[in-house]
Amino acid sequence: MGIQREIEECRFKATLDPINPSRIFVWDGNYLVRDFDFIIQNNELLILDTDVIINELVRKDPTKALELSEGSIAQEIAKLVGSDRNKYVKLSFNITQLGISNISGINRILSLNPYVVPASELKGFIRTAILNHILQRINDSERQRVFNEVGSKLQGISRGLKDLKDVAQPIEMLVKARINLVVGRRILSYFYDSLNRLRISDTDGYERVNREFTEIYVVKSNGELIGVNYVIAWSGSSLVYDIAIQKPRQYPSHYSEVKRVDSEITCDVMKTALKEFGKYLVESEIEKVRRSKGAFNKYRLQGYLDYLTGLRDSNYCSDDCACVRIGMFTGFRSKTVRVSEDVEKVRESVMTIVYGHHWDDDTLKLARIRDGKGQEQYIGVGWARLCLK
Repeated sequence: MGIQREIEECRFKATLDPINPSRIFVWDGNYLVRDFDFIIQNNELLILDTDVIINELVRKDPTKALELSEGSIAQEIAKLVGSDRNKYVKLSFNITQLGISNISGINRILSLNPYVVPASELKGFIRTAILNHILQRINDSERQRVFNEVGSKLQGISRGLKDLKDVAQPIEMLVKARINLVVGRRILSYFYDSLNRLRISDTDGYERVNREFTEIYVVKSNGELIGVNYVIAWSGSSLVYDIAIQKPRQYPSHYSEVKRVDSEITCDVMKTALKEFGKYLVESEIEKVRRSKGAFNKYRLQGYLDYLTGLRDSNYCSDDCACVRIGMFTGFRSKTVRVSEDVEKVRESVMTIVYGHHWDDDTLKLARIRDGKGQEQYIGVGWARLCLK
């Protein structure tokens, strides 16, 4: 099948943009370190072009550059920035606008993915939405069978996070088909994944999007602060992707199962699945905010609740558009399908053991920002609109 020419079942120009004032953050796995990757001068946070700085220090005096202490490097960097800010500074943020009082506590910043939201991140979200749609549409007995298998796999976890990779297998099998290939006297089997037909290009507009320095607060429902993260987040302007679903021109007669699973995943299914999943995420977050009594008053969450009910009740995410929640600090619900209450209980128990602390869906991840009038706001991270046209 792999050698046959394929055609596009559909192609969309997909536009993704943050739903203001929410911020989007996809981590690239690295940290920016103070006095090396960034400095703070006169209440400005300056993100440095470290490659250019290192090259300049080595060019001026290779021997001295190797012998510089941590304090001396910071001094040399400050001198270079003072001599030619445009050359050595990539981004700058006025942190007084955020009202940060503990500037000395900003020692590292989570680094934004260079592609802002890479195609792989968006594809993962769409894949989850489609799997969720298919799972909710199968008959009750089949869905219960899947949930039973997921529960059994969860209960079998004993060695930590690496054992979690197979938990979703019963759900993923809903879009897979077994293929047997005869090679000489042997029969080789593998599973064909229909969702591999989903192709997404990386966006070419990532350099031009608006970025903002943001504090992310992780708080319990009772208002207790668990931690604060500093990030450079995506705050505005659009990313554009090409999205296509491909299919073979024809199916060999012995590929009936492949044809069946392919028929389950169409362009209309993708659009419907995204709308359904987005609505589920919005409603789940509304419920979480409402039950977070302690955090509600402490972090003035009425504005966030109004924002969420607006997403649910308005036409903002309608027609060819869906509300999505993407990136880091968005909670496990945005990355997993909707499961039964029994599976949720088992998952909570197992993950508590794996992580060594109570694991649940009661924490809120809130970006502390300032609105257009300079008023402080706390709002959930990751809300965006995805339009397919």
